[in-house]
Amino acid sequence: MGSAETIGIGCGDLSLEVTPRHGGCILSFERSGFELMRRATLPLDVPSDAACFPLVPFSGRIDHAQFSWLGETYTISASSNRAPHAIHGHGLKAEWEVDRHGRTSLHLSYEHRASDWPFPYRAWQFFELGEDALIATIGLQNEGHSVMPAGMGLHPYFNRNAAVRLTAKVDEVYLPDATNIPRERAPVPPEIDFSDHRPVSELSMDHNFGDWNRTALIEWVEAGQALEIHADQVFGHLVVYVPPGENYFCVEPVSHVADAVNMIARGVDGTGLVSLEPGQALQGSIRFVPRTL
Repeated sequence: MGSAETIGIGCGDLSLEVTPRHGGCILSFERSGFELMRRATLPLDVPSDAACFPLVPFSGRIDHAQFSWLGETYTISASSNRAPHAIHGHGLKAEWEVDRHGRTSLHLSYEHRASDWPFPYRAWQFFELGEDALIATIGLQNEGHSVMPAGMGLHPYFNRNAAVRLTAKVDEVYLPDATNIPRERAPVPPEIDFSDHRPVSELSMDHNFGDWNRTALIEWVEAGQALEIHADQVFGHLVVYVPPGENYFCVEPVSHVADAVNMIARGVDGTGLVSLEPGQALQGSIRFVPRTL
């Protein structure tokens, strides 16, 4: 069917708008006009202007855009705005194909051929709107002839004000260095704990968390609106990004910790990164469930 500039789907009072041509990004997700994700800023000059973008074939940073894998060392392209590191893979910058489009559903795919990332793969996103939820499915398949390091996730943005609260139970955090590469796994300190209706205004962070219960709650108290996030088992890590002075924050279910491929080379276990055999696929769904407070 080719690609498209923007496509909208809807069900009941829920609506979703996506741009296949620009990274397969979500432009808006709303219930009766209320922004459940921060509406995109157009034109979409960079992925961070989107409401949500896909993370394939890895999430987060790769230290100095270099890694070793099965005895080989690779240098990949650094992200210009996050140099010297690479960040978030290729999907967010690619043109996605529209495979199927219905009134309440949209299926997209993207083919990556071997480049400085030497592993060809196919990725997909399925968006399904029901009366009470958005189900976003993301996956990828190794289309090469060697084992591929693989990960995925979604990177949604949410509106922030003084009354917004976040709840998610996480057991550990990866403390980052000065360039935001995770270095040390530790218990969650009180200043970044959000296990019980924590006001987002009290937080400032860009951290990877592990061993979460795969459920998060965002509450816009003044608006009387909330959004539950329920992630499949594969999304065993969570990234929370609350930049100082901004009017947004991010709660990102992901399958692995940032720089996992280099952690594995150092003998660190529990990173969540998957070794995909040729032809093998990785897939998971995230449910976004709005409700009234």
